[in-house]
Amino acid sequence: MVKNVSVMNQSLPSVMLISLADGDWDGACARAGWQVKRAESPAEAQALLAAVFAVVVVGDWPHVATLRAQEVGATVPILHVVTDDRGTPDPLVDGMAHSPATAIATLGQWCPSQRAATLARLRHMFGASEIDALLTGLRRSLAEAIARSEASIEVAHRIAGIAGTLGFADVGAAWLRLAEGDMIALPAARRAALRAIAILDDG
Repeated sequence: MVKNVSVMNQSLPSVMLISLADGDWDGACARAGWQVKRAESPAEAQALLAAVFAVVVVGDWPHVATLRAQEVGATVPILHVVTDDRGTPDPLVDGMAHSPATAIATLGQWCPSQRAATLARLRHMFGASEIDALLTGLRRSLAEAIARSEASIEVAHRIAGIAGTLGFADVGAAWLRLAEGDMIALPAARRAALRAIAILDDG
């Protein structure tokens, strides 16, 4: 049975937490305006994938590859929270953190309401037609980039700049790593691009 914490407000963005460790995750997420849905087994996690905007894995949970094998889990953002000093994230995850507080900052880049707020502000400042044209260009650039076997530094720099400006902070961060020569970031960059394309196609 999936363990959901407290009374769930279905209107709030949700984060899946996979953890047997202590930590004030409920409080940290509540302060960010999110709710926590807990899972322990792969079956519980798979059942929740479609209902969350990100997954937080605390410690070394051995089933991340199982989640990635699911259609919904192929691109869902996964944040790995560790207590040691490892510096290179697993290619299957999209970011690393060391505590609930530092995790919240990273999770924010995947939160749909924060991205929507950024786009609304930009449309108000510069006009909807101008921003929508930039979004169309971003979608085209992302599709072209992931169709190639490898991304050039120039393309990665361009995508990183425009994506971050338009509220797709995760795309910007992942493609900036590629632009700086970190090819380990390629799987995460491709996942971020696919997520952004899906969001843009949904309007």
